[in-house]
Amino acid sequence: MTCAAPAAARDLDVAIGKATFDRLWVQAPASTKSADGLGPLYAARSCASCHAGSGGRTTFRLGRDDPAGHPGLVIRFGDASGTPDPTYGAQLQPAGLSGAAGEGRAAVRFDPAAHGMPPRPRWSVEDLGYGALSAETHASPRVAPSLAGIGLLARVSEAEILKREDPDDRNGDGVSGRVARLASGEIGRFGWKASEPTLHAQAAAAFALDLGLSSDLRPDPAGDCTDAQTACRFAPQGSQDGEPEVAPALMAGLVAFLERRPAPPAPATTRRQDVRRRGMRRLPCAEPCARRRRRGAGLHRSPAPRHGRGSRRRRRRGRGDEPGVAHRAALGPVARAGARIRADA
Repeated sequence: MTCAAPAAARDLDVAIGKATFDRLWVQAPASTKSADGLGPLYAARSCASCHAGSGGRTTFRLGRDDPAGHPGLVIRFGDASGTPDPTYGAQLQPAGLSGAAGEGRAAVRFDPAAHGMPPRPRWSVEDLGYGALSAETHASPRVAPSLAGIGLLARVSEAEILKREDPDDRNGDGVSGRVARLASGEIGRFGWKASEPTLHAQAAAAFALDLGLSSDLRPDPAGDCTDAQTACRFAPQGSQDGEPEVAPALMAGLVAFLERRPAPPAPATTRRQDVRRRGMRRLPCAEPCARRRRRGAGLHRSPAPRHGRGSRRRRRRGRGDEPGVAHRAALGPVARAGARIRADA
């Protein structure tokens, strides 16, 4: 076997994965057995409908798009310990097939805010199809992040992750956090709250929660349906003889596709920023001054506003066709993270 053969096989896996990522799944039974099994309750018909392009972050923009009709935003359900709702499961499924009614629709209203501050969103679920949510259940909006460079996260060793755990911010850098230790004993890496240990597990969770599809790791063909949703539990499924609806070969291809997502490009700088940086490097400065500048307290501070302030004020005055700082802040940490994270649930 030549060296070209393994490379060609990997390229084929990636091509299969890209096709799986873009595939529009359909209701079972269908003539195309490899693409049926959608739902019965679901939030999206394809991976690509949530992630823009070939794995970009969602195109959803708060204040511009209707949260009830955009698959790039989902509502997760859980109590204080993360346990799913007993009737609605782990995620809102707005659409239904085969006599299974959709669960409801996401809605958002904005509370007035102080002058100069973005409005605060108030999220709710309307037109609930199966009665009220549990009193202990909280609804959490989440947007689909970019998948750029996501395969690089899988290569980081557990030792390196554990070394950076800093729940009490002992190093004083303003960032604190603890490693997600899963019930399996593995370390969580993927998902908004690092709830999955591998790309394979993350993809299986997305198929089950977003599309209602079974896979080798999530074999239930009813997806997120609960026992209280009888029409969903007894609806036709796409699996045959216990086989998963997402065939192992398709799952392997999708994982290969995700592993090969290129890393995001370096942030672009404006011409003014480049000129200022070159000028700062040419300024004569004694060693104590240089040390202070590295700590962020340099003497040569420009009187001009720092990057982003001017554009932030303009966006707050109503450029509703763009996400802007106001819209990201209104959605809260989820949107701000989704706008900045280039590699991810």
